[in-house]
Amino acid sequence: MAKRTRKKTEYVDLYVPLLPGQDSSDLLIVLNGKNYLLPRGKSHRVKKAVAKIYMESLEAQQLQFAHIKELQDNAAASKEAAKTGG
Repeated sequence: MAKRTRKKTEYVDLYVPLLPGQDSSDLLIVLNGKNYLLPRGKSHRVKKAVAKIYMESLEAQQLQFAHIKELQDNAAASKEAAKTGG
């Protein structure tokens, strides 16, 4: 029978910034049923997979903000066109 080798877990440094104008609640990331509670405004040494979840979350948030802005711009243009009869 082949010997099973355990894959070494990679760790990375992750800075979780404070959010201006909002409470400084901790950031909760859940990976495979394990909770990682990361205080804001500090750097943390976390598994690479935890950092990946955080980065993907930020990317999704940016896409959401861009989509909302696009909808707002389209609504404003439609409103202006309706005003001018165009």
